[in-house]
Amino acid sequence: MIQEVSSEISVGVPDEAESRFTEFFKQFDCDIESLGVLSYGISITTLEEVFLHINKELNIDLQMANSDVNIDDNVDMGELERNLDDLN
Repeated sequence: MIQEVSSEISVGVPDEAESRFTEFFKQFDCDIESLGVLSYGISITTLEEVFLHINKELNIDLQMANSDVNIDDNVDMGELERNLDDLN
């Protein structure tokens, strides 16, 4: 499950499962009433959702990296940036 809001649930399905969509939705449509589902919709992940997910992952990685680094208040940030640029 990706998200649950009020009475809606968003579920992510891997691309590898695409070949089984037709059979799944045929069966789902047959069982929809007994499952207590009133309606459903299908959408493809938007680029915005992809970027938000990547940003979230990067922020977590950066926070973890930053938590391991202690910088002295007297460090010349310009010199530090030049040294980092030299590494690239």
